[in-house]
Amino acid sequence: MPPTEKASISFQLQSICSHNRDQKAYLQRFDVSSDDLAELGKDRSREAMITLFKTYIKNSQSAFGSDDVEDPDEMKIARSLVEDVVDRLECDEKTSAGAGEEGAGLSSERKKVMGDHMETAAAVLTTILLRSSPEIGITNDESELEHRMKTFGSNVITVKKMTSFWVLCWKAVQDFVLIMLIVMGILTLSVETTIGLGDKEKCGNCWLESFAILTSVCIVVLVTASIDYGKQFAFQRLSKSLDERNTKSVIREGEHLVVTDANIAVGDILSVNTHSLASVSADCILLGPVMDLKMDESSLTGESHAVKKKAGDVILSGTNAIQGSGKMVVIAVGANSVAGKITAHVYESEDVKTLEGDAETPLYKKLDKLAKQISVAGTSAAIFAFVISTAIGLGHHKEDWKAIIDYFVLAITVLAVAVPEGLPLAVVLALAFSSNKMMGENNMVKSLDACETMGCVSYYRKWRT
Repeated sequence: MPPTEKASISFQLQSICSHNRDQKAYLQRFDVSSDDLAELGKDRSREAMITLFKTYIKNSQSAFGSDDVEDPDEMKIARSLVEDVVDRLECDEKTSAGAGEEGAGLSSERKKVMGDHMETAAAVLTTILLRSSPEIGITNDESELEHRMKTFGSNVITVKKMTSFWVLCWKAVQDFVLIMLIVMGILTLSVETTIGLGDKEKCGNCWLESFAILTSVCIVVLVTASIDYGKQFAFQRLSKSLDERNTKSVIREGEHLVVTDANIAVGDILSVNTHSLASVSADCILLGPVMDLKMDESSLTGESHAVKKKAGDVILSGTNAIQGSGKMVVIAVGANSVAGKITAHVYESEDVKTLEGDAETPLYKKLDKLAKQISVAGTSAAIFAFVISTAIGLGHHKEDWKAIIDYFVLAITVLAVAVPEGLPLAVVLALAFSSNKMMGENNMVKSLDACETMGCVSYYRKWRT
């Protein structure tokens, strides 16, 4: 791109930027949405940039009318600049498509021109679409920050509401083994204290066995719920501590300010260099000029090699600058950014739909299977004992039919003995011990179930992507 043409576009953008500040255009409705910008961060291509500009053109025409006499002159100039950028990018897209993979057939001069077009596109996106400025950024006015966060979202992942203690108790009692123990405890208590007694026989300590079963269930439920409930507070304290320490350098009103990640808004200009090694907390578009900037994207892509960035490239959230420096404009924050989506899923945020996974861990699947096998075996033994006792007592010894009650009590006793009431408590105590040991190694465990999940892994394979 000729220097004179580049200077002309820069002058027009500065004029539009001054107009936006004078008229407080940054408080008006934006012609692109957070979803449109997030799509650019997701696709990261020239074609996605073209689509975003066309969306702006369509929305701005709908707002003022393509030939409306009330359409401000600055708006016409802005739309004309965007249309010119779209034409250049579409021409570059066709040229790249015919030049083979990675532009092998392009000359170095043509690549430089295409790079200038992407740099201009980034400046136009910043100034016109986001009503910011590559040089001085947005204002530090609270009303502008509030308007931008209301329109494009805030750079905060909405924390999932804490699960109440009683809900955790209800979830803990859904285990098949515990349900079986509860049924057996109630059934044994009912039989032993009613039909299991003789005519003048007193209960005495007949309730102790069933009471012990139900008590063990209560202990398991309360221990599991208490530990999980306490973990929620620990995670909240950890998240709050990290949020307060994560700060970035932004340019607002021409000054470099240090703000927390939560105060970063779409349109902010981030200043990144290799000295800070701070993780980029939002999806951004790199602005020119670039000082040999290379990013470490291994946390997202698994690629161990540093990726060299040019003006107009998308800088993903969660990546780090390991060489050079540069300025970039924020286009997506919070759950709209790439890393934000991952974080939202990990913390089960209300900003995203919860991913469906396995409801049970491997250990509890094995326990359920064991409990079902025990219940089948115990029930079979109880039925067998009842049938044999009835046949011998009533058929061979000619006992009174009331003796069938004693046979039924015997069958219930056989079934109660078969149920391992100490197994759930032993499992919960083992997991609680493992959880505390992992916390001692700075490994936070959000749920007791997670302590044993990785223990069932036989093979762990990793690839770079």
